[in-house]
Formats: sequence, structure tokens, C-alpha cells
Amino acid sequence: MKLFEPDFFSSINFTPSKDFPITAPEIINFFNSKYSNKGKVKSISKLSGLNINSDNYKLTTDSGEYLLKYWKFSNVARINEICFILKSLNQMNLLVPFPLPSKTGSYFENFDDKYITLFNFIKGEFFSPRELDLPKYFESVNELFSGLSKIKTTKSPKKDLPNFEIMIKTVNQLFKSQSSLIQKFQKEFQELDKILPKLKYDSEYFRGSSRNFISQYCHNDLHPRNVLKVSANNFAFLDFDACEVSDPNVSWGFTLLKTLREVISSSSESIDPVNLGIKVIQDISKLTYSSKLDVEHLPIYGRMEIMRRLVYIIEDFQSNKHSVWLDMLPVQIKLLRESYVIFATN
Repeated sequence: MKLFEPDFFSSINFTPSKDFPITAPEIINFFNSKYSNKGKVKSISKLSGLNINSDNYKLTTDSGEYLLKYWKFSNVARINEICFILKSLNQMNLLVPFPLPSKTGSYFENFDDKYITLFNFIKGEFFSPRELDLPKYFESVNELFSGLSKIKTTKSPKKDLPNFEIMIKTVNQLFKSQSSLIQKFQKEFQELDKILPKLKYDSEYFRGSSRNFISQYCHNDLHPRNVLKVSANNFAFLDFDACEVSDPNVSWGFTLLKTLREVISSSSESIDPVNLGIKVIQDISKLTYSSKLDVEHLPIYGRMEIMRRLVYIIEDFQSNKHSVWLDMLPVQIKLLRESYVIFATN
């Protein structure tokens, strides 16, 4: 399992702007009944994306292009909350999907036993980060989180990050109950075992003084496939299903690790990971939002989010027998290992 090679999430393995034309008379009929003021449908395309959890369609009509999103859950209050967040950010002139009301004035409608929302379609290419992009990208993240901090909420912070002991217990339970998986991921877990002392230290720091954070709405899944590059200096942010009240350090730490590994893995030239990490931390510390962050230790927070995902994948498989995310295990473990190469002392 070599480090800094393109993986499932890498843009080099992904056709950014490709969509797949389909024939879907049921969607056309639904659109005509709920959004007839948006014009006649000319074409429908299934958008490429993370096929394991995406169900979005691009509709081209007489009046423009739209995104039809199938929500992955049926919590109406949560759908309304996300739409409110997006409308608020749009009013701040941030590039995010904007929910459009149906003829009834609702921001979601029921179709085929699922809830659907119509959004404006943002043109752009999925972010394929280069080193030169990083200053502008993190400036855009700075603007996004500054905007999110202005949205008032009475919700309590989301606290579902596991500690080190829980992660070890979960991995050991997997070993005991799934011999076939042990064989399949033997090398990956051997590599994980090598960095356990470092993860334990990080977990102790995270559970200690680092927990004095400012809670606010945060986008907790900022990776290159949830970011569009709309021009040389402008980025749009997608998939606000992952927007929760939480610790912004965790969100920043995660996008820091994900983005930097993509820069290194996709570059045609050799990049020194340590120098890159130092430079980006220095750049982030100059941003206005940095006063709300524990900038020096962002890699630690990012590792805790990766650890959470690792535990979620295992628990979801053991409890629900869902195997769809299992192939992400090597991705998460490799990202943890790579983080210690980029940020050897963080």
C-alpha cells in the first residue's frame, strides 16, 4: 500500500464534468407538475460523482440548468435546516447550491417515496488541487466558515468522534468476527498498527485542552469531489448534508489532510510533503478565521475525523451488514499514514 498514489477519491481517477444522458419520463412528469414555471425539460442526465452515495440529476429546460437532488434521508426538519443554511450562505454571495421552491412554495417534494429538492446548477470542474491553488482554496474555505459562523442556531454541537480505546476495540472486534476481512485487509491493518502510538498521543491531545472550541455550523466533508472550481480563483462548495454544528478545527483538519494528499498524489513533479505542510499551515495562520482555530494542531483534529470514519465503516458493516463502504478502509488508513509524513511533528 504505497503512499501518495491516486485513490478512489483522486481527480486523476475521475471524469470531472461527465454526465450520462438518460430517459426518465417519470422525472419529467414530476418536474412538470411541481416546477412547470421553470420551463419545458429538454434533457436529463445522471451526474457522475460518488456512485456509492450520490443520486443527483441535471435537468436542462427552456429557462436554464437545474440540479434535482434525491435526499438520502426522510427527516423533514433536517432537509429544511440544510435549505435554510444554503439560502443564508447564498445571501452572503457565497457559491453554494441554492434551493428553489416548487409551485407550492415548498423547498422539497415527495416523489417515488423519497424527498427531492431542486437547486440551481453550478457550472464548474471538480477540484483537482494543485499546489498553486492552495492559497485561494483555503481563502475560500475561510469565507465559507466565516459565513457559516454568522448563521445562528440553538443546536448542541455534534460530538461523535471516538477516542483511541473505542477505535482499538472496534478494530479488534472486526478481527474476531470476520476472518475473511482480516485476510483481505491484513496489510492495511498491519500498517495501522505501526502508527497506533502516534494516534494514541493525538487522541489524548484531542480529548484534553484542545476541546475548548467555538461551535458553529461546519461543513464536515470538504474533499475535492465536494468542491467545484468555477474559475481560476473561485470555488463552489457542494453536499451540505454533512453540515452540522461542531468543532471547526475538525472540518479544517480533515480538508487540510485530504487536499494536501491529493496535491502530492496528482502532481507530475516531486513535492516535498513536509515543506508543503509547513507552508500551508503558515498560510492558514494568516487568514482571518484562523483566530478561531487551533491552527498548529489541525492535523490532529483531521486524524480524529478519519478515525471516526474508520470506526463508522466497521460498525456499519458489523451492525447492518453494509459492505458498500468497506473498500474505503484502505483509503482511510493510508490517509492516516500520509498525514504523519506531511505533518511529522503535528
